[in-house]
Amino acid sequence: MLSDAEYSKIIVKPTALLKGKACFAQIHDVTMIISDIPKWNDALVLQYLGEVSKVGHGVSVPANVAIFFGDVFDAGQRKLATEWTTAQGFEPAKRITMISDSLLIRGALTAYSWLTKTEAKAFAMKDHMAMCEWITRNRIAKAPDVHEALGISFHLLGKKLA
Repeated sequence: MLSDAEYSKIIVKPTALLKGKACFAQIHDVTMIISDIPKWNDALVLQYLGEVSKVGHGVSVPANVAIFFGDVFDAGQRKLATEWTTAQGFEPAKRITMISDSLLIRGALTAYSWLTKTEAKAFAMKDHMAMCEWITRNRIAKAPDVHEALGISFHLLGKKLA
């Protein structure tokens, strides 16, 4: 991980990936990955990870927002992603969040946090500002800046932030 001074210099504006079906943004020490993929496969997962790494300049961050409008990674793809990130030398984020209107998805993140002792919290889509405030708590990134990047990211994917 970088120092606070190094993170404070990093801003990656929302950038479309996977031919406009996903995007990435980084506001100092918080990253955002958002996708609208109808059906993930292993090759697409690896392509996505490679594009995220390239746009994000291969920097590990302490806080991450992940939002999946379409399909989510299955167990094998999560394992593939974990192995890939470990092989690249990335440190796992210490705080993760997501927004989803699926109770099942939100419950899965809660269970994940209990099992892995990771600071993780899921929010309903309508609570997107609360999510931005939570993910930026004690971070360099500020909630309004993350929220602005979230809105731009949604726009890039043809979605509306309600």
